[in-house]
Amino acid sequence: MKLAVFCIPALALIFFSSCNQVSNNAVAIKDFDDTLQPRLTKIVTAGIITYDSATTTFIKQIDDKQLVQLSESDQPMLRALALKEMLSRKSFDHFNLMMTHLDDTAIVVSEEGEWGLQFKFVSDFMLEQGKWKDTTARNKTIEEIVLKHNYLAAAYNKLPYVQLKPEYYNSIKEMAMHDGNFPYGTLEKENALYALATFSKKEDIPVIKQLLYNFPRMAKTSSKLMQNYRDTSYIEMLERCYPKTFYRIICREGSVDDAESFINSVAVYKNERSEKILRSILSHKPFVPCLADTASLMQTLVKAIWSNKCDAYSELRKQVAATALKYEEQEKQSDSSGIENESIIFPQEPSTEPVTWWDVPAQPHF
Repeated sequence: MKLAVFCIPALALIFFSSCNQVSNNAVAIKDFDDTLQPRLTKIVTAGIITYDSATTTFIKQIDDKQLVQLSESDQPMLRALALKEMLSRKSFDHFNLMMTHLDDTAIVVSEEGEWGLQFKFVSDFMLEQGKWKDTTARNKTIEEIVLKHNYLAAAYNKLPYVQLKPEYYNSIKEMAMHDGNFPYGTLEKENALYALATFSKKEDIPVIKQLLYNFPRMAKTSSKLMQNYRDTSYIEMLERCYPKTFYRIICREGSVDDAESFINSVAVYKNERSEKILRSILSHKPFVPCLADTASLMQTLVKAIWSNKCDAYSELRKQVAATALKYEEQEKQSDSSGIENESIIFPQEPSTEPVTWWDVPAQPHF
């Protein structure tokens, strides 16, 4: 029953977005070969892009000419499936294909395994299937997206992996201030805010602060923003997070990653207000009100206090001194043990187009 409730608005979105996207020259199902029409109708009626073998086999059996026709369909689902298959065939120019379909903002619903059903623009769905001959070609696509198609989820998701250029500023600020919710979540909007902060314009600080204030939670990217591009006005945001969402996120998600980033962000401010937050976390009984593994969280807290020496933290440093020195000794012993992490190299199948949408540098910029 839950699936049915979910799919009704999904199908409605698809219908209305189809109406917005259809041109006078769009191809209707009735325009296809009679042998294809029943299966195409069945795919569209289902309302969800799935990865069942029957659909996959059917699409792969369609020849190139019919695929081009399908990519011009008045049904977003059929366009998405056609583009996916075209990007798997060497008979098509993949780069030009993607660059000429970036403005397809009709909505489709895609089945993503354990991630459930997701709403996506056709162009976002297409990019996820993309292959480029090298990173230069892919970066050209990303630049085109950031500058001219910044409404795509792809633009938000790639910001941590591109070298931000001055000419990106206006587009990124527009992304950060976008007041819609689709197709972005908090994590995507955080990327835009962090990217905006990297330009270090004082007039953007109130904008960033207000947008952060509207977030339902503070994840790692927001904490890193306030840590690496600090401003004293941000301390209000940190005070708002603790304890309101600090413990709730740890206990609900069983993870301390966001909490560790939060602590590191608070510690760099080195004033009485940041000291009050750190002292409250350190003295909280119990340390965390749930069964989450907090060993690394305590270590992060102690190191953050110890490494940010200042008058405001003098009493806190006395409290953690013995533990901090123990951690330092353990790290020295680990460094002198000579043990190196072995990396496992998995063989890769040869490919004429080795760069996919998901191939990213080892570490994002933020």
